[in-house]
Amino acid sequence: LLGLMNSKLMTYYLYEQTAKSSNKSYPSFTSRLLKSIPIRTDKPELRNEVSEKAFEIYTFKKEDTTADTTALESQIDQLVYQLYDLTEEEIAIVENV
Repeated sequence: LLGLMNSKLMTYYLYEQTAKSSNKSYPSFTSRLLKSIPIRTDKPELRNEVSEKAFEIYTFKKEDTTADTTALESQIDQLVYQLYDLTEEEIAIVENV
């Protein structure tokens, strides 16, 4: 869940949902908004990969808070795009925000 919540897709989703409901330019983390997040459960292998990558980031950051984890973060983003079956066009929208 942590890997998913920190992905570019979920950041995009939260900003979009907040903008639609309140015309704010930043996400407002209400329980209603958090409950609206669609969690995919039909692809456990991808979910497990996201979880493993998130744990790797946690481990690196625990050892060194300044560790560069951008490569792992990018890998999580790619896995999340696969998890949600995003097209190249949809990925471009998320990436360019």
